Amino acid sequence: MATNLLIDSTLNVLKPSDKPFSVNDGGGLSLLVSPEGKMNWRYRYRFGGKAKMLSFGFYPKVSLKMARDKLKAYQKVLDDGKDPSAVRKADKYDKQNDFKSVALRWHKDWSKGKDPKHAVKVLRRLIARQYLPAQL
Repeated sequence: MATNLLIDSTLNVLKPSDKPFSVNDGGGLSLLVSPEGKMNWRYRYRFGGKAKMLSFGFYPKVSLKMARDKLKAYQKVLDDGKDPSAVRKADKYDKQNDFKSVALRWHKDWSKGKDPKHAVKVLRRLIARQYLPAQL
């Protein structure tokens, strides 16, 4: 299977058409070009006999090199017998539910309608007791 079929100069001249179209880079990586001109990196793979897909982000924010690096990382996950989509969801869940994130979300919701001075005091207490880092 051929890989690394695209080059940056090819991506820079892509123009949108009436219908979405894909440009293949090989190895399951492709760039979907929408009629609006947005270009989204996609990784198509099979896991457990089912076709699946992950999105890596929009070009040019996610460069060709970055998309290929993500592809290699997720192919390694797949080679280890794990579903890349499930691994990505688990990583996202872990980051959203660490103590700092939960505490800051709680404080934001709790402090609505409270005296601002008191809300700041509560946040300072969390920092002073080292429940939260000093640098937020």
